[in-house]
Amino acid sequence: MAGAMALFGETPFGWRIGSVLCSTASVGLTALLAAELFGSGAAAWWAALLLSLEGLSFTLGRIAMNDAYFVCFALFALLHYVRWKDRARTRSLLLSALGLGLALATKWTGLYLFGVLGLDLARDLLLGRRHWRDRGLWGAALAFATLPPLVYLASYGHFFALGRSWQQLVELQQQMWWYHTRLKATHAYQSRPWQWVLNLRPVWLHVTYPRAGWVGHIYALGNSVTLVAGFAVALWWSWRDFFGLGVARTGTDGRSRAAEAQRVARARWARWFVLLAYFALWLPWVFSPRIMLFYHYAPAVPPLCIVLGLAVARARAGEGALPRWTRPAATALVLGALVWFLLTYPVLTALPMPRAVIEQGYARLPGWRWRHAMAAQRLEQLDQRLAELGLRADDLVERFVRASGPGGQHVNRTSTAVQLVHLPSGLEARAEGERSQYQNRVAAREQLIARVEAQRAAAAAAQRDAAERERRRRRRPPPGARRATVADKRRRGAVKRQRGPAERED
Repeated sequence: MAGAMALFGETPFGWRIGSVLCSTASVGLTALLAAELFGSGAAAWWAALLLSLEGLSFTLGRIAMNDAYFVCFALFALLHYVRWKDRARTRSLLLSALGLGLALATKWTGLYLFGVLGLDLARDLLLGRRHWRDRGLWGAALAFATLPPLVYLASYGHFFALGRSWQQLVELQQQMWWYHTRLKATHAYQSRPWQWVLNLRPVWLHVTYPRAGWVGHIYALGNSVTLVAGFAVALWWSWRDFFGLGVARTGTDGRSRAAEAQRVARARWARWFVLLAYFALWLPWVFSPRIMLFYHYAPAVPPLCIVLGLAVARARAGEGALPRWTRPAATALVLGALVWFLLTYPVLTALPMPRAVIEQGYARLPGWRWRHAMAAQRLEQLDQRLAELGLRADDLVERFVRASGPGGQHVNRTSTAVQLVHLPSGLEARAEGERSQYQNRVAAREQLIARVEAQRAAAAAAQRDAAERERRRRRRPPPGARRATVADKRRRGAVKRQRGPAERED
């Protein structure tokens, strides 16, 4: 990203072109990984197509975030690891270690990849396919233990170029660890890992109002057809391979049986590896103590597309003893993924749409309850109420500032707090309790309206009191009231005279 900004400047294009390139490369890397694992061009093609139609990957590839970079580096590492296992080339091993280092330097989630490769090598040891004295095994251990940390350290070159010390680097790592383990902040769009597989909690990223009554949104929103169907296939594969439900067909002679057994073992390893990559990049989030968002699921999406792509390819080719209905079902699944992508394309790209379509259509989809429709409607109602109170939009100054407090993800680094000032009256409202700038805008308007209404209610009460006092002052006394007052004063004077002088004490 820094390189793209150096080439194209501090512009939206410079910020985002790196994500676009990495996201596009991820589609190609997914196809290459599928072909390398299963030796099927059809599976590679379908996996690449499904990933291209996946909304979460599509959205993250168009914004200036590091998730697209991480996915690209992770796929690069996995692809060259598989090539190393198949061909035992040192070059592939070093490239895989380089990819691991780049992924780790991008996000600490790269540690999950070490688990994937470590578990795969441990499986080879347990099944007797490698010996603990194997030079290739020790070479892999050496490469994965040295090159990724060196790449991670090199990513802090600019940190040291600014005059920072090693002690400050250690303190920075401690702060990052504390952030991941002690963060207590919440988020309006936080979700749990089980919701990711069902696409239940998209993340609202951007809103624009091109003209009255029209609105454009960008959501980190997945493709429900791909995510749900892929998860179902992944569970079925896990169940079948774990209990050995797949029956291998063997040849008649010994050579054929050996070749068939080798082919079956290779196919099972390929399924094991892609399933391991998927679950290892998703399941650890279940135990994370910090808040989580849907885009944390992005690294697990390419392996899931490979799983589903292979299932579609085999169903359409009629491989094995698959029922006849699987072929039209596979076609319907791909068409369903395409239709879903086209339907959600407007909210993936901020395509302007009538507000009624958003509020009555997308926002009413079951289980999502997108808050933007309710928040946008609430904001419009508050602006109308301000106008009714006589607070013109030209007299209001809205500023976006950094929030104060204990912080958390982006709270103290982005302008989420809202300060709203009415210039003629000097009334001011500040809202920073929410992590969403949009929700703070709503809260600031509610505060300002409450203060204006309270001020006007107090002024009205004071005016009523003054009017009541004036009314009482101007009120003519009733007949006989003066005579009664004089008589009461004479009576009290007589009582005082009867008391006599007070006695003094010596």
